[in-house]
Amino acid sequence: MNIEKESLLKVGIQFGNLTQRWNPKMEPYIARKRGKLHLLDEQKIIESFSYVKSQLEKIIEENNTTILFVGTAPDLAEITKQAAINCQSPYLVHRWPGGFLTNFHTIQKTIEYLKNLLAFQKSERFATLSKREQVELEKKINKLKKVYEGVLDLPKNGWFDYFQGEKRVNVLLFIVWLKKEKTAIREAKKLGVPIMAICNTSDDPSLIDYIIPGNIAVAKNKEEGKKAERAQYLINAVAEVIRESKIRRDIKLSSEESETIERAEKLISPKKENRV
Repeated sequence: MNIEKESLLKVGIQFGNLTQRWNPKMEPYIARKRGKLHLLDEQKIIESFSYVKSQLEKIIEENNTTILFVGTAPDLAEITKQAAINCQSPYLVHRWPGGFLTNFHTIQKTIEYLKNLLAFQKSERFATLSKREQVELEKKINKLKKVYEGVLDLPKNGWFDYFQGEKRVNVLLFIVWLKKEKTAIREAKKLGVPIMAICNTSDDPSLIDYIIPGNIAVAKNKEEGKKAERAQYLINAVAEVIRESKIRRDIKLSSEESETIERAEKLISPKKENRV
């Protein structure tokens, strides 16, 4: 999956924020001014995405890293959720639960509690509850699902694993709207969790490890559908890279497993012949 200049110009990703709101640290990604707006450099957008793509492919195919989609801005939540589902990645789109990274074991207890409630809801025992009890339980489930429905199948070991005896981070945050996710960024920095994000001309790129320059916002007097089109273009492009990388990883693992089985069978075969 690659992004093309013609496509990004069509949806207007290159239109940055107002010049008076710009962050000087984004200057390397800005091409020029047009009226009251900064325009992002189309070539820099393409080059940045190409670099992000290569890094995603590497960490997914080689390290099996989890990519966590974070998009809690209300008008971007559904787009983020669907993109994450399409590439079978976890997501948080209602709000960022404090301590989600830094206090994961406590968060995990809440997730397990929700799983137990969902299992109980599907069981025969649920029908034995009074109507009032059922309604109260469903309210509790729905409240928790809003926050945690996209992270029910996270690894039990949390955000770290061990490779050749060394502890390493095995998660990367994909943040859709930087200004909305200050707590997530703070927790990620504390643990050394890498961050990938879409950065507008008013954002601070020094907070981010993998930058995708782009604007997925529009002025209030613009057509709302344009914002959705911009957001879908960039977020779906990232999701497609993740999906394709997972397919290649699974094919490689399947091939390695087949080779291992074949070698094992060759070792066993002579022993069987000797017994005969």
